[in-house]
Amino acid sequence: MKNIKNIIEQLSFENEDFEAEALNYDESLYTDPERLENFIQNRNVISTNADLSLLRNELNEFYAKESKITPDEIKTVYLALKNREKHPRGYFDKAGRFYVNDSDLIDVRAPSAKYPYSQMQAARTAKFVKALAHKYRVQSLSELKKVAFSEP
Repeated sequence: MKNIKNIIEQLSFENEDFEAEALNYDESLYTDPERLENFIQNRNVISTNADLSLLRNELNEFYAKESKITPDEIKTVYLALKNREKHPRGYFDKAGRFYVNDSDLIDVRAPSAKYPYSQMQAARTAKFVKALAHKYRVQSLSELKKVAFSEP
């Protein structure tokens, strides 16, 4: 599986409360495979040892991958965002404030009436693009574009 949230979504089909609890848990749950495995085991969403073994293999495979993106590829995506050729993934609320999808990767004020684009500006930086590549462990420029850009 390409990312940990996909694993959690797959497990959530059988247990709706599990997804809500997992997505509200602190971010370290997604960076430590043993902690995530224990979290899942303790909530009894996996019924067989074979399923647990499969999950363990998927987690180890995911965490073993490192991003193979080059600085030039990061620069390509950064420049597209900076020059407003492409837009970061996120959404506008009814008041016109923009919220980036991966807000855990930025450290800026929440959007407000006075500063509605604070997160959008932060999502147009090279630092943010590099953090996206690391978080999703992207392996190619096309994967990086997929996680960085909003849909057309």
